[in-house]
Amino acid sequence: MKNTLLIFLTCLTHISWTQTTGFQISINDNKSFNYPASCIEGYNNDLIVSRRVGNFLTEETSTIISSIDMQGNIIQNKRIEFDTLSILQIQLVKSKKNIYGFAMSVSKNLKNFYLDVLKFDSNFNIISQSGHLYSDLFSDCSVIEDTLQNNFLVTSAEIIDNVKISFKTTFRRFDYNGNQVNVSEYPPFDFSNNVILVHNSLNKIVCGHSGYLIVSPDDQILENYILPSNIGSQGNIKWLKDSTYLHIGRDEYKIGLCMFEIGKPAKKTILLDKLFPDNDYVEFPAFLVPIDFIKPNKIFFSGISNVGTNQTANFESTDKSKIIIGQIDDNLKTIWTRYFGGDAYYATIGTLATSDGGCVVTATRYDSNKPNQTSMYIIKVNDKGEVTATTDIPDEYTQLIAYPNPGNDVIHVKVPFQVIENNQVLDFDLFDLQGKKVLTTSQTIDNQKVEINIGNQIPSGSYLFVLKKNRQVLGTGKWIKL
Repeated sequence: MKNTLLIFLTCLTHISWTQTTGFQISINDNKSFNYPASCIEGYNNDLIVSRRVGNFLTEETSTIISSIDMQGNIIQNKRIEFDTLSILQIQLVKSKKNIYGFAMSVSKNLKNFYLDVLKFDSNFNIISQSGHLYSDLFSDCSVIEDTLQNNFLVTSAEIIDNVKISFKTTFRRFDYNGNQVNVSEYPPFDFSNNVILVHNSLNKIVCGHSGYLIVSPDDQILENYILPSNIGSQGNIKWLKDSTYLHIGRDEYKIGLCMFEIGKPAKKTILLDKLFPDNDYVEFPAFLVPIDFIKPNKIFFSGISNVGTNQTANFESTDKSKIIIGQIDDNLKTIWTRYFGGDAYYATIGTLATSDGGCVVTATRYDSNKPNQTSMYIIKVNDKGEVTATTDIPDEYTQLIAYPNPGNDVIHVKVPFQVIENNQVLDFDLFDLQGKKVLTTSQTIDNQKVEINIGNQIPSGSYLFVLKKNRQVLGTGKWIKL
């Protein structure tokens, strides 16, 4: 008995001091909709995420800006609210000295539309705010800092005909005080949603669903091209290297990738359906930013799989979708692919390559058993697609994944592959950080996981758990109760 206790305490010590390189967290603010509009890497080895809270058509909305460390701990939350406006989303941009937010808002009567330029201090307090009224609704916008011209460039698709659903493409430039210094409007383009500064010139690229524009330094359209592949829907372009660009999109059902040069046929196009076993289902790339990288030989992409063939990309469904996170090299060769979720409907929003070699994927999570409640979901993985590192854990123990994490009264724990047979009974023990056992139960494996009913007797806080089979420790993990 003493030896067993000693082994367990050693295990607890290792868990407490493990350096985590990834995490999964689900966040809900007791509103019907929690949408992660923007995610950037901060100044202090942290992530800064803006999420819209609430559905602006049915309830009051605001935006919460969160600082999250690389272990998934929320360091700070700051709620941003406007008295007479509903905030649709805030796009975040990191300059050399400050974080800026570009807030798209609508009046409560849905007749007036605004773009506010917000400058934040280190605690996300608003230092300055400059509001601008526009006549057309921003259906989407993208923001970059143009360091060559020392200002911000905002490109947007604005609805000019609600009946025909027609858009115009607009470029707006703002100085660091939030003043609009220039605006250029163009004829309708097919839903422009991305701006990319070309590496070797002052020109820019605007990507749409089926084409892209080349834009001059003074924001004039130089060329208009059709995307050189059949994966144009939900497109996104990123410069790869030299004169080569990478486009990610989808055909009728599958996510695809294409390498091309400006104005030339595709160099190489692949569909990712061979990677995914659910070929009878539809895949969608992430809605806003499906691809990102720091090193071009390690390119991250994200999307969702296991969506029924009659479904379109949305945020609520009775399907149980899976989040796809993958890495490819600069020749479109797959390095690895990982799946997450499968217990609810997930919709991926953005992909961010991080300076530690990993990436962050933001998403929404909708459980059809809890209608009218969509959560923000964030996954951080390392360069191998792993959620957590196990370098500081003894070889005989495995770091287990629990979800949702943080969670409430029910959690699911993924079972190690060596015991994946269904109907086996496993023992689950939950401990507080002082080593006191607060729960023990036995559950049967179902679909490579066990479901644990925590109940409401346990207070909020951080906990450690151990999963065992016939008194043998299979793995350990950490879980946070909301």
